[in-house]
Amino acid sequence: MIQAKAYAAQTPETDLAPWDFERREVGPHDVQIEIQYCGVCHSDLHQIKNDWFPGIFPMVPGHEIVGKIIKVGDHVKKFKVNELAGVGCMVDSCQVCETVKTAWSNTAWKAIPKLTTTKIAAACLPMVVIPTLL
Repeated sequence: MIQAKAYAAQTPETDLAPWDFERREVGPHDVQIEIQYCGVCHSDLHQIKNDWFPGIFPMVPGHEIVGKIIKVGDHVKKFKVNELAGVGCMVDSCQVCETVKTAWSNTAWKAIPKLTTTKIAAACLPMVVIPTLL
């Protein structure tokens, strides 16, 4: 596992505070990105306060990141170490529906929004590991 640090809300009632956790290792189709910039918008603020629906805590707010690729999986062909990369809030999908097969995975019915709604998957932290899907 990869050691990571972030600012997280432990509950909807707590302020953001430093938090240590582990990221999974880079898999064959993944890239590891050293995050340089991250967007935090009103949706992140609503998310950490449970304004829309119950969240999964601890929660690290932030999405839409830009950073430098620091590691690539063995099967990654379109991305190289030291290249810049940008990631929106939808970073994975079902990989099986017709929408995905036509290269529009961010609009797939079964898209998986990993960066803002799942435990420790948000982006305002030094590093993230995500699947390339390419």
